[in-house]
Amino acid sequence: MTVIQAEEYTSDTYITELFWERQSEAVYEADKKYRKLLLSAIVSILKNDKDAEECLNDVYLKIWESIPPNRPNSFRAYALKIARNTAMSIFRVNNAQKRAHKWKTVSFDNVSSVLFENYDADIENSQKIGEIINRYLDSIDERKMYIFMNRYYFNKPISEIAKKLHCSQSTVHKEIKKIKTELREKLKEGGIYV
Repeated sequence: MTVIQAEEYTSDTYITELFWERQSEAVYEADKKYRKLLLSAIVSILKNDKDAEECLNDVYLKIWESIPPNRPNSFRAYALKIARNTAMSIFRVNNAQKRAHKWKTVSFDNVSSVLFENYDADIENSQKIGEIINRYLDSIDERKMYIFMNRYYFNKPISEIAKKLHCSQSTVHKEIKKIKTELREKLKEGGIYV
């Protein structure tokens, strides 16, 4: 076997052991052997080379963080699974943000029952509150927008939002509390007390 063939066929067992032993060359060896394959899988989902490169870095980090405790029988299959799952998560978040901007015009009726407990607004106030909410949504960043729309418009559970944002549920709870506080302030400025 030539030197080139030996490098080309670095075994999955060897790569897994490098990760297991926390050797700095683990990512290098994985990238050397599987970069094209992983990028191909990621690009097929994200359809964007720049996003794919960033995603690949996330994939290597996830592999680094998960070996140990995991010791996959097939490093190739393990890396592909992580690559596909990571790419799908990014794809879902990106598309949810696009949908959130598309559906950003929110009527008060859509969110009142979950956002403000025990508040009954008449039609005139509902329209005014809806306008204030929409102005608030225009002023916040994409992360807050994602949380707001998925929690209050699409009625997604906090656990799902946290998973998509790669953070803890308590982080999402804190961000929701902050969103509600900011929104209440905006409503007070508009003469609405909830």
